[in-house]
Amino acid sequence: MSRVKIRAVLFDLDGVLVNSIEAHGRAWAWIMSTLGLEVDPFIAPLTEGLHSRRIARLAFESAGYEPGMKLSDDELEEIIDRKRAYYREIVGQVAIENDVVEVIRGLRDRGLKLALVTSTSRDNLDHIVTREQQKLFDVILWAGSVAESKPRPEPYLTAAERLGVRPAEAVVIENAPLGIRSARAAGAWCIAVASTMPRELLGEAHIVVDSVLELGRPGGWESVLERLAALGQPGRVEPSEELVAPIPVRRWKA
Repeated sequence: MSRVKIRAVLFDLDGVLVNSIEAHGRAWAWIMSTLGLEVDPFIAPLTEGLHSRRIARLAFESAGYEPGMKLSDDELEEIIDRKRAYYREIVGQVAIENDVVEVIRGLRDRGLKLALVTSTSRDNLDHIVTREQQKLFDVILWAGSVAESKPRPEPYLTAAERLGVRPAEAVVIENAPLGIRSARAAGAWCIAVASTMPRELLGEAHIVVDSVLELGRPGGWESVLERLAALGQPGRVEPSEELVAPIPVRRWKA
């Protein structure tokens, strides 16, 4: 069996390096409630990767909420800003835990280039990832760094280009279906972490693991390389925005 050549690891943030998805779900539920909509916090992992404006519009469409569907981008951005501010209030002091930091350092010590590729805002990024932790990455991209968001391939293509590697030489660590599609559409390898969604909804990834910590265990990274080598090539998929389940939202008052 030939070995696969991996030169870089590209990490998603929410749900992969930090346990912040629950807070995102609560923030979406809160902001939608102010508009008369009831939404399940599962909206967060289900739509993770999309731009926040797109998530809001999908929720409005799913609920048949015409006032929301008529909002301009500027009006919608004001709502999203309130959601982000509320998120920062409730997420607390979430940060990349020390054991996860050690996994990142271990990969760097192997000579791998590292990127952080998130769809969260710069303010949210700075709130939960310390300046010292940000220095662990050679490249960091956040919402607004590129024109197109996940599931389009641009975020991971841009990260690979800035790292100076081909997409097929990169492993993306994701936790959500749309992020997985972004990685696969870019032509990169993808490992899904079953931290926020059931394994059966992560089947488009090349490998599914329970925790990013598995990469730092003795023989963990070598096992990943062997499993990827057995697959041959990463291949590509179309970057569809089709969700793996309906957005759980309904209108509960006029």
